[in-house]
Amino acid sequence: MEKISKLWSNENFRNIFFQVLVFAGVFYVLFFFYENVSEHLNKSKIASGFGYLEHEASFDISESLIEYSHSDSYARLYVAGALNTIFVAVIGIFFSIIVGVVVGVLRLSKNWLLDKLAYIYTELVRNTPLLLLLFYCYSVLTEFLPTPKEAISIIPGFFLSNRGLAFPEMNDHFVWNTLPLMVLLGFFVAIFARRKFLKIQELTGKYYPSGYLFILLPILFPFLIWAFGGAPTEYTIPKLSRFNFEGGNFVSPEFMALATGLIVMF
Repeated sequence: MEKISKLWSNENFRNIFFQVLVFAGVFYVLFFFYENVSEHLNKSKIASGFGYLEHEASFDISESLIEYSHSDSYARLYVAGALNTIFVAVIGIFFSIIVGVVVGVLRLSKNWLLDKLAYIYTELVRNTPLLLLLFYCYSVLTEFLPTPKEAISIIPGFFLSNRGLAFPEMNDHFVWNTLPLMVLLGFFVAIFARRKFLKIQELTGKYYPSGYLFILLPILFPFLIWAFGGAPTEYTIPKLSRFNFEGGNFVSPEFMALATGLIVMF
C-alpha cells in the first residue's frame, strides 16, 4: 500500500493515469456506437463500407480534368470531383489575390472617388452571402449572355455564350499531360532553393533574391518540356453546330459562376 500511495502521489503518474482512463472511455463509447450501428445496419440489410467505390456511377458530370463517363466507378468520380475542386480553388486564389491587391491599393489612394468605389465594393461584397453571389453570377451568365448562334467572339477562336466559354484545344500530345506536373515541380524546386538561399544568408549575411524563382521556374520547366517534346502547336478550334459548339474545349457556365463568385468575394 505504501508503494501505491507513493506512486499515486506522483503528479506525472496521475496525469498519465487519467489520460489513459479518458482514452479508454472514449474508445469504449466509439466502439459501442460502432457495434450498435453495425447491428442495426445488418438487421436492415443496408450495405456499409467502401465497396461501393468499385460500382458504376451511372451518371455524367458536366466537365472533368480527367477522362470520365457514366460507366466509370464512384472512385474515379470522386477523383474527378476532387481535381475540379482543386482547379477552381487555384484559379480563385490566383485571381482573387490580384483583385485584392488592386482594391487594397485603391483604398489607399488619395483620389476620393477611387477610394470610395473600393470601399463600396468591399462592403457590398463582404456583406453578401457567397451562395447568393454564386446564384447571381449564374443567372447573369445564363440569362443575359446570348445563345451560341449569337455568341460573343472575344478573340479569334474564343466564343462566350449562355452555354459557357468555348475555346481552342490543343491536340492530344504527351507534352500537355506533363505540363501540370512540371508547374508543380517548378514550385517545389523554388521552395527548396529559397530555403537554401535563406540558410546561406544566415551563415554569410549575403542576400540572394529568390522570390523571382516562384515566377521563373514554374514557367521555365513546362517550356523546356514543351521545347524538347517536339514543340507541338496543333490545336482544334470550336465550330458552331445546330445548337452548340463542337470541337475545341469549353468551360460551363456553372464553373464560370463558381470561379467568378470566389474571385469577387476574395
